[in-house]
Amino acid sequence: MCVLGLLLLAVAMAVAPITASTLTDSQRNHTQQAKREEAVRVALPGITVARSGAATMSIKGSDHQYPAIRAELAWNDCVKLYDDAEFRLKRLVGRRRRRRRRRRHSLEDARTWLSGALASHASWLDVLRESHAAPPRDQAESLTLALRRGLASYSPSTPDNYTSIRWQGGVLQKEEEEEEKDGLLTSATPPHITVAKDGSGDYKTINEAVAEVTRWKEKRPPRVVIYVKLGVYAENVEIDRDLRGLTFVGDGIDKTVVIGNRNVVDGSTTLQSATFGIEPRPIDPD
Repeated sequence: MCVLGLLLLAVAMAVAPITASTLTDSQRNHTQQAKREEAVRVALPGITVARSGAATMSIKGSDHQYPAIRAELAWNDCVKLYDDAEFRLKRLVGRRRRRRRRRRHSLEDARTWLSGALASHASWLDVLRESHAAPPRDQAESLTLALRRGLASYSPSTPDNYTSIRWQGGVLQKEEEEEEKDGLLTSATPPHITVAKDGSGDYKTINEAVAEVTRWKEKRPPRVVIYVKLGVYAENVEIDRDLRGLTFVGDGIDKTVVIGNRNVVDGSTTLQSATFGIEPRPIDPD
């Protein structure tokens, strides 16, 4: 081939358009993640507005079927749920802070958080209907649609070849897997705390054991196993969201039983009536 031909070939290669087939896996992943983050950012303002609405909502037309006090409790629950949803969604689009461990999340985390945000929004709409307050229809439907689109962007059909991600130099990088595989336990895994009603363990109630783990703070291991012995435990267990990696192990079905004593009929809200509940914490702004 003549020199002119080689030059023309080189120029053609230099100006060739970048197509999907020429993109590297890293480039495709980066582009896809950017689209996902944009979908989440679209939903975030709606979450903020809905949270404000739940916090300032006045009771309209409450009757004996939905007393004012219960409406107020339910709206307080909605505020907590929206706080949690906003915190989670900000993690999906946020950047790590200085002096902080790199933020990590998987596709499964994103799906769970977006599904939870959608469920929280649906709960607020239910509270509005039950308290005879007219929900702002356009606003409510817009947020529902935005959350659904955000969830769809993390569809299971999406290639999951960068399960854990982190930001480094402005570029999404694949993170190595944690040493612990999915938190699986073996039969030989010893418990850190034992709960037994008969007093043969470290504590007699599950809540006492959870309180003890909370006091460990930075000394707490990544995975804490609480063994709950045979018995019926009548208590509502509330776990702070900071208590990550908490695992409860019992003696089996119909042997270790936990029953709560709260219900909506007696005045509790649905969120408060959970036998095991995770208490959202205030938003941690970036």
